[in-house]
Parts: sequence; structure tokens; C-alpha cells
Amino acid sequence: SGQWFSQHALETIEVTWKAEGYRADDCYAAGLDIGGGGGANADWSVLAITSKATKQLVYFFATNSLAPKLFAQRCIPLIDTYKCDKILVESNNHGHVVLNEFRQNSGLAHRLWQSPAGKDWTTSLQSKLDMYNLLRDRVEADTYESLPSVFKNELGQMTVPPGKLAPSHPDGGHDDHADALALSNMALDAIRKTPSRAWTPADRQAAMMRKMLGGTSVQSLPSRNQ
Repeated sequence: SGQWFSQHALETIEVTWKAEGYRADDCYAAGLDIGGGGGANADWSVLAITSKATKQLVYFFATNSLAPKLFAQRCIPLIDTYKCDKILVESNNHGHVVLNEFRQNSGLAHRLWQSPAGKDWTTSLQSKLDMYNLLRDRVEADTYESLPSVFKNELGQMTVPPGKLAPSHPDGGHDDHADALALSNMALDAIRKTPSRAWTPADRQAAMMRKMLGGTSVQSLPSRNQ
């Protein structure tokens, strides 16, 4: 089985991540991977919000103890804070509960991602390959200056099992944060408008310099539900 993301590319990603607040000169996308909310070793429900200008993760919220409907209700004000232009919710399993909550909110309903055929996102072999190929392209291009350690750890554990085509987490592991980031990436590419926020070569050079020098502190994860 092969590692999906190259170790070299992952090693360039710092874990000194800090959330970044909303900026009016940027656009944002949200990706949501939905778990059942059983606690203990249950799957996580994760909201990941990314910037159109920089492609960086700017905010996330994760919990494995909230039922899908309550998770949706917690996410609505967060999505509103960033005025997310596109919201991509995986409709498989518990996702339809979240989609129903969002569709009852007039401010969110028209921003939900749909395919050209008007369908919600369903994770299949092909769509999983689509989202993880895009995420791999971004990781390999050194897009991410920094990610929370839980995201980086999940990316590092994604492998292609023998006889399979798509990456998956190891037995007993999780890929919920990685999935949310990948879904958010797909949503970013569905945003047609261009933000006025500049992400110039100088900005990128400064970001690379910060990575080389290393961060001053490892960010704790205040957005994880206690």
C-alpha cells in the first residue's frame, strides 16, 4: 500500500496553525464531513473553512459528540461569520440531516454546492478520487503553510490499500478532518468570483520564510468541542 501524500510535501507543512478571521476582500468555502455524534471512538463531524485567495484553512470546528442536527445548528453561525460563498456537505449517511437543516435556512440554501445536474455531493469511488487528487495537487504544490496537527496527521496516514484505487485511513483511524478539507477544496473551485485580496509572490515568499524559520508556538485547538 502506498502513501497518498508524499512525505516530503507533508514535512513542509507546519503545525503552528492559527485561525484567521473573516476578511471582506476574500471569499470563503466550507466543506463538511458528517459523523453520527456517538462520542468515544465515533467518527468526527468536521467543518473546514478555506480562503479562495490563499487556499489556506482559516477555521475549523470538530466534534464527535453532537448529533448531526445539533452540529448543523452550531455550524450555521460559523458559516455566516465567513459569508461562505459555497458550502459542500457530503450527503452520504448522516449528511442529509445537515443538508435539510441548511435548506431550511434561507441565507444558506442558495449557497449549497450542487453538481451541474443539480445533485448533492455523494462520496463514491470517482468523487473520492476527484477530491483527493485535488487535495494531493495542493499539498504537493506546497499550498499549505500550516495546518492543525490533527489534519496533518490524518493526511500522513492516508494510504491506498492493495487492490484499491482510492486512499483511506488505517484500521482504527480517522479521515474526517482530511475529508472536510478535501470537500472544502472542491467547494473553493466552484466559487466563480475572484477576491480582491492579493496573494502576491511576495506574500508567498514571506509565508515560505516563516515556514523555514519555524513558528514560535504550537497552536492549541480551541475550535475542537470539549
